Amino acid sequence: QFHDPERLLGRALAESISMPSIREVCEATGEELSLYEGIMAPSFITGPAAVFDTVFFYEPGVRWPEVGGGVPEHVSWVTQLDPEIYVGVEPRRFRYGEALKEEMGVLAGALLADAGRTRRPNVLLVLADDLRSDLGGSDLSPRLDALVEQGWFFTRAYAQSPEGPHSRISLMSGVRPPGTGSLEGRIWSELDLVMLPELFAAVGYETLEAGRILPNVRRERLQHQAVGSGGKERQVWSRTIQAVLARSKGKVKRRAVRAEKTVGMGITFGTHGFDFLDHHDGRVSEAAARFLRERSPREGPFFLAVGLSKPGLPFVVPETYLERVNGIELRVEEVVPGDLDDVPERALDDVELRGLPTPEERLEVVRSYLATVAYVDACVGRLLDSLRAGGHANDTIVIVTSDSGQLLGEHDLWRDSVLFEEALRVPLWLSVPDGMFDRAPEEGAGVCDRLVELVDLYPTLVDLCGLPRARDLEGTSLVPLMKNPRRPWKPRVFSHLRHGDTLRSMDWRLTRWDDGTYELYDHRSGDGERTNLSTTAGFRRTTMRLSKELTLGWKASLPE
Repeated sequence: QFHDPERLLGRALAESISMPSIREVCEATGEELSLYEGIMAPSFITGPAAVFDTVFFYEPGVRWPEVGGGVPEHVSWVTQLDPEIYVGVEPRRFRYGEALKEEMGVLAGALLADAGRTRRPNVLLVLADDLRSDLGGSDLSPRLDALVEQGWFFTRAYAQSPEGPHSRISLMSGVRPPGTGSLEGRIWSELDLVMLPELFAAVGYETLEAGRILPNVRRERLQHQAVGSGGKERQVWSRTIQAVLARSKGKVKRRAVRAEKTVGMGITFGTHGFDFLDHHDGRVSEAAARFLRERSPREGPFFLAVGLSKPGLPFVVPETYLERVNGIELRVEEVVPGDLDDVPERALDDVELRGLPTPEERLEVVRSYLATVAYVDACVGRLLDSLRAGGHANDTIVIVTSDSGQLLGEHDLWRDSVLFEEALRVPLWLSVPDGMFDRAPEEGAGVCDRLVELVDLYPTLVDLCGLPRARDLEGTSLVPLMKNPRRPWKPRVFSHLRHGDTLRSMDWRLTRWDDGTYELYDHRSGDGERTNLSTTAGFRRTTMRLSKELTLGWKASLPE
């Protein structure tokens, strides 16, 4: 039996088999349709064979018994894979199934752990909102900075979209935004995308969500189901971990401090509350931390995804964390008059440019953003401490990253929904259990400056956990790069918005909009994408060369 309906194992096998209708089998083999009455009445067997509970394989010369006659000898069987999965085996292979039986056995061996196999590692994925990649190296985020000592920090990681929903769907499906349909407004749950938690559930993991990971799609009461095609429910998570209450029952609830302010472009910043549990992210992290502390290492493996809403807008955190920023020297981007004059109008279609913060407000906004980073650091620290306290530190893969970056005044912009460097570049920390494989021995081996993408995380986890490779993945496993961070890697990475696409190489960024306009930035100049060279004499050839590479896309940019 290859299918556990609670774990959608059939979806993991979907690309391998398909079945013709019973009528097609009979026509191909010369059998009479009436021979199949033992399975279902003839009037109901015009559809695909996968609708039946059980598929039988039996040898030539063996005839199906009369109704109620039982199963003949030397008959093998498999339970149906999924009511919506049709597998295309030739009719003769369906009728005389030894070849298919062998193939199914190989697939089952890949999907189901052998009795003596070492348990697969747990996975802890922490996905923050709008966390920039250039904030390390200070007292602001000691727990995040320390992660590089235990694993790898990818300094040039890029999101597939600066808009959170598109980026998250891409990360969790292993498919880039043009392939997920999210850019056209299609609902991810109705598409044929095997999300990471579904794949992990198919091989026996308990999959848990704390906080927001995927965009909300008509969730049921327990918040772990989504509505798929034809109105069918699909269970994306085994269960959802609900945030703890802000105050324990019986405690006197003191008055929470609130000092919020909203300035131009709808930027809200300041403080709300005193301590860790005065904000939703803290309560989500504590709930996930309790799971990690209470989960017995003797139980089966888990895939836990923790979604943090910070440091995304509003930049509001408990007062304690704003105090941590007081001793840090703030860098506020200088306003350059006319900075956006050479940017195509199409690039700014969805950008609000009115009511910008004043110079004094700019400093306050940046300070509040950094305070939210300190708060995220505390959330990650609590999870890591609980991972250790629960005995899981030595058998858990840990990934911490963000769905996009955040502009803090660059180009006088304060959002993330633009195709600029600061909105697309994200931090990416990754560590694996001791002994899985060793890092390169040279100094600084945990820091990698090669171009990588969030879409690479899906195949990376597949390789690290020994899972079957899902179909149509559009990322590249980072495992070879983890073994040798200095090896040659992707020459280009790609990101997308609904009406524009961008390519980033080590030296250049080219953005092409659907009205035929371009942006070209030379990252060797160090001017922070302030000068669009696409219409400058001498750069036309570079623009056209990179535009061709953008058209060829990610398949032409795979590492050797």
